[in-house]
Formats: sequence, structure tokens, C-alpha cells
Amino acid sequence: LGQVEVALNGEGELDEFEYGTTSDWIEVEPGLVRVTITEDRAGFNWAVFDTSYPIAAGGHYNFIISDVLILATPITRDPLPADTARVQVVHAAVDVPSIDVAVTGGDTIISNLAYGKRSPEVAVPAGTRDFEVRLAGSPDVALSLPGTVLEAGMVYEFVAMGTLGSEDTPLTVTPLVDDVLAGTPTASPAASPVASPVASPV
Repeated sequence: LGQVEVALNGEGELDEFEYGTTSDWIEVEPGLVRVTITEDRAGFNWAVFDTSYPIAAGGHYNFIISDVLILATPITRDPLPADTARVQVVHAAVDVPSIDVAVTGGDTIISNLAYGKRSPEVAVPAGTRDFEVRLAGSPDVALSLPGTVLEAGMVYEFVAMGTLGSEDTPLTVTPLVDDVLAGTPTASPAASPVASPVASPV
């Protein structure tokens, strides 16, 4: 798409917004929010996306621009058990087939995640881990993610984006990170990530 402009309810919020970048949080009034995306170019800026989303009061949402889709993902910021992080993966790479996410050289923790889908959220022990993205059902590694840091009390949405074999927009994973809200942590941490079915599209 090149650079785009993003408006919420007719108010311009982002200008010259480029591929691979992440904006700051934007506050909106709850209710039906109209999201309009136009090409940022000389002359007339053609609209490439225009639709409305229901936004709940007190909610937090990531909006991911991916080819012909906008992936709107609500973020769970409920308190976590001590020494754990919350993790979710979003497949936003339109030219990449379904993927598995696994511990490097080890077990698969997310299976058969297709484009436009997001995995269930899982609470995992905090720490530094090595992960890899594989083509679904295959040992072939599409992307290695060594030294992935998961801090306690943080929420991570890992967005798979880009194109296999591309030099300009290579396959990569972009983390969207937030902290949990204050509150009473739940009783005990989850022992480890577990394989889960693919969630419904958002």
C-alpha cells in the first residue's frame, strides 16, 4: 500500500503511516467506530478501507493492517499469575500458508494458524526462550526467533507479517506489547504453553 492515512470517525489520527510501523495508543469514544484508511499520495487520496467496528468501553484493541484485511484483535489485560506473561499470535502474512509455532527443535505450541486468524491467548512462564515458525504440518522452519524475551506481567501479541523470500518485506514477527491492569493475580501460573485449535477469525 505504501504510506497511508488513518481516520477514526472522520478525524485524521495517522499520517504517512508506513509498513512495519506501530502507532501509539489512540483513545476513542466507545460505540461504533468508523475506520477509514486512504492512500497517502499527491492529489486525491483513494480510500482503500472503510468500515465500522463496535468498541466496548474500557477495552483495548490492536488494529493490524494486512493486505485486504484489517485484523481487529481485542487485548485481554486481566491480572496474571506471578512470573507469567500472556501470549497470542496473529497470522497477517497474506502470501504465507498456514503456520505452526514451536519451541526451537521441540514441541509445537500453536498449530495450523491460517492467514487472518489469531491463536488463543495463553499464560506462559516469563523468561527468554527460542521459538521458530514452521510451515504447518512440516519440519521446515520459515523463521527462527531466538532469544524471545517474555517479561512477567506483560501482554504480547506477536504478528507474523511479510513475505517468504522477500528482501524488501521479509517474513518477520512484530511484537505488540502492553502491560496488565492492576488487580489481584490469579492463583498459579500455567506450567507451559499448550497446543490449541485455531481461533475463529476476528
